[in-house]
Amino acid sequence: KQCPVAIKGEPLRKLEDEKYEQMGGRHVWWLVHTRTSQVVAAYHDVERGDVLREMTLPKCMQVWGLPAVDSKDDRSNLAPEREVTFQGRSVLIPGLPPKYLEFLRARERIYREISH
Repeated sequence: KQCPVAIKGEPLRKLEDEKYEQMGGRHVWWLVHTRTSQVVAAYHDVERGDVLREMTLPKCMQVWGLPAVDSKDDRSNLAPEREVTFQGRSVLIPGLPPKYLEFLRARERIYREISH
């Protein structure tokens, strides 16, 4: 998919032992899907083709960890949202990627069911 970049992340630097530095929040690229206007978190994958890829679950866990979330709250208070101007309109960049927040909420529900 071709999605325009709303916020450009930093590239991962290669370390002395031919590995790359650990991914952090500054490496996340925020894209906007052209048809749905949905915000997508991505990273610059230099190891497999020098392309942008959507953040996978392990990458999200590496960057944001496994914080507890309130499954009833529509917004996460874990990380602040940012408002950016993108192609002449205001776009809200969430503190956590929407798909990852959905995963965290499902995880909380499952753990709650198991504990009862």
